[in-house]
Amino acid sequence: MKTLALSTIALLVCLTSPTLAQDSSAGAFTEFNFVAGFEPMHVSQGAFDIFSGDDWVTGGRVGAEVEILSDLFVQLGLVSFSNSEPLLGNYQAELQVAEPQVVVRKGFTLLDGIRPYVAVGAMYTMADAVVELTYPHKIGRESGILDGSFGARGGGGVELSVPRSVFGARRSGLMKDFTAGAAIEWGYSYRSPISLNGLKQGKRGDLDEDPPMQSGELDLGELDMSGTYIAVDFRFYF
Repeated sequence: MKTLALSTIALLVCLTSPTLAQDSSAGAFTEFNFVAGFEPMHVSQGAFDIFSGDDWVTGGRVGAEVEILSDLFVQLGLVSFSNSEPLLGNYQAELQVAEPQVVVRKGFTLLDGIRPYVAVGAMYTMADAVVELTYPHKIGRESGILDGSFGARGGGGVELSVPRSVFGARRSGLMKDFTAGAAIEWGYSYRSPISLNGLKQGKRGDLDEDPPMQSGELDLGELDMSGTYIAVDFRFYF
């Protein structure tokens, strides 16, 4: 899961490289944006209430988006968060979630710097769960690329940005149309319940290696992360 998260971030950096800053007359898009912020998500059913059952968790998010038509954007993003809770008084249970997302967003420009929008998207959620016993011993499960589940989201929000005229008109190249702003979005997301079962001990703390003596497996139940979300972003427009 860590490899996929790093690969997604690298792809986002590539999407925001100067080579993408082409003029619209060349047949490319007219705007591309970089997004960084945070996203509180409602967890309606925690795994045995260990990981925020009926509570809110907050993850960080980064993304890059391109305008393919007037005020119509496609965004590739990554949301990730971790949550740590005590287990049975003596141990610590940690949950890590990485979620690549693809979002289509349609804006409605009212004034320069004010753009309400609606957005729909799809995501792929992967979760790792680890229970620390005594160092380096632990019980857990590390997700592979094929161990995740698909979901969908939809919502609406508004962008507020500094009018481009404020930054002056003598710029060129990548910074020609640069401005900055923020956005807030509210909506609902659906994710298939994540089954946190089959947690087992690894060899010398490495969960990918089988221990010399097999032990029992731990079942933490299901984690349901469907529900309301609120995304707050800082945006950089080019």
